[in-house]
Amino acid sequence: MTKHKANLLDELYSHSPTCSCGCQTGQSIDDALSQLDQGQCVKLALSYPQSCAEVWQIFLTEHACYPGIAFKDLRPGGSIQFSYNREDQESFMLMDYEPAKTLSFAWLDGAILTFDWIPIEVGKACLLQIDYWYPEFKETMIADMYRWYQAMRQLQAKLSHDTFETDPLEEALFREHILREVQNLKSN
Repeated sequence: MTKHKANLLDELYSHSPTCSCGCQTGQSIDDALSQLDQGQCVKLALSYPQSCAEVWQIFLTEHACYPGIAFKDLRPGGSIQFSYNREDQESFMLMDYEPAKTLSFAWLDGAILTFDWIPIEVGKACLLQIDYWYPEFKETMIADMYRWYQAMRQLQAKLSHDTFETDPLEEALFREHILREVQNLKSN
């Protein structure tokens, strides 16, 4: 592993025992919020050379990070829809929403995704952080976490007017890092 890749992984991924997310599909928001301490949270973060408002606008309108995404009724209790093809669509409940600041929704396997747009330098740079909260860790979640990380990188490339290239080694390093961190959490 190159030093650059090791530093990149250390900077981008960290675990926290709790995070500010919402609830599982079918649960009330209050029920889910009371259960957050029972799960774990993986944090993914990337910085962008634009303001949070600009990153937010591209995220919502151009679907740069997730092509099949559609936002319906942007408010807590509203929905977000993912279209994988014409026949395969899923809707998830929005848990929290504040324009250019936060977007949280229920996700697969009882997970909750919270996107936070955090100003680094007001009006000039933004940190987009995803909290991926899960009630119980499943190894299949790693591939999903990696897809969200790739989506963040695609958005970063679009905003920087760069081309987006994947590194075949990166997914293996990502998986290795997440498994090690989950094991560390279990042993504590």
